[in-house]
Formats: sequence, C-alpha cells, structure tokens
Amino acid sequence: MKMKIKKMILDDFKGVSHEEYDFSKLTKVYGKNGTGKTTLADAFYFLFTDNNYALTNRPDIRPNDDHDCIPTVELVLDVDGVEISAKKMQKKKTSKPDDTGVSKVTILNSYEVNSIPMTLRDFTAYFTERGVDLDKFIMLSHPEVFMSEKQDEMRKVLFSMASEKSDVDIAALLPETKKAAEMLTSYKISEIEAMEKASRKKAQD
Repeated sequence: MKMKIKKMILDDFKGVSHEEYDFSKLTKVYGKNGTGKTTLADAFYFLFTDNNYALTNRPDIRPNDDHDCIPTVELVLDVDGVEISAKKMQKKKTSKPDDTGVSKVTILNSYEVNSIPMTLRDFTAYFTERGVDLDKFIMLSHPEVFMSEKQDEMRKVLFSMASEKSDVDIAALLPETKKAAEMLTSYKISEIEAMEKASRKKAQD
C-alpha cells in the first residue's frame, strides 16, 4: 500500500483561518519559528490519531481567540492510485449554565470520507480496508516514536511490511548482508543465530 498527500486544507485550525497546501509534487516545508510548520504536522496527526505532532492526546487546536467555529482538517490522498478525501471536524457544544452558573463544554469530533459522514469506527474501518494500518500509523510516520521502540519490535514492524519478500530477498538487497543471504539458502535464521553465538563464544574463549 502506498499513501501520498496531494493537498491539505485547514479551516480555523490553530492560527490558520483558511489555507490550502498543494503537496502534489515533492514538497519542502521551511520557514522561521512560529510561521506554522508544526501546525501542518499537528493537522496531519490530528486527522488520523487525535494527537498533535508532540503526541499530546486531544490537543487544543482551536484558534487563540476561541471564536465560535468548527476547526477542520481535510487531506486529499492518493492511496494506491485512488484519490480519497478525508476530513475531520471538531465541534464545541456549550450547555446552558446550571444552578451554580457553570456551563459544561463538550468537544465532539466528526469525520467524512469523500463527503460521506462517518463515525470514528467507520473512518478507521474504511482505511483499514484500503490497507492503511492506523494502529501502526504513529510508529511508521513519527521518527521519535519508531526509534524509541526496542530493536526487535522495529524489525518486527518493518519485516511485516515486506511480507511478499522472503528473508533471502531482503538480505540480498545490501552488500553487508550478502553473506547472510547466502547462508539463508541453506539454514534458517534460528540456525544462523545459533552458529553466530557459538562463534562469538569460541572467540571469547
């Protein structure tokens, strides 16, 4: 599965009242501090995970003046050659004051795919059917999250993405693993690991 961002549209999202960003070509995002670079990353993660780039859950994405609005993130995606529009909107509902004069504020998120309203469950199911594993989304798209995992877990995730290739195919891709590829034609990984362990012990002795 290949997913590419073609366009991002923000409305009343943090400091952006309305803006459309074209990512159809190779795009570099640069600028001075405070000009909105992180806002783009925040919007990307908010749409799929309800986090921002700092991985804060349920982040405050409303404009600083807190005017009545519906912050919206829309991504136009290319998923294996199929164009998909994914949208997430955040509505704020304020109840009438109670006897003590306190109003309850409720934040509600709603979703759309290709202009079709969806619940979070349907939204997640739609992308799962398209081959997008949202459970692995943060790990595979956020370098700090990926590098914080144990080596075995990183290998497990990466190799699960290459299920159509055998261990030999993968090992043969790089010169430094060519010897391993040759050994894999005759031995299993567990056997190679055992031989390597025995060789290290012999060298230490």
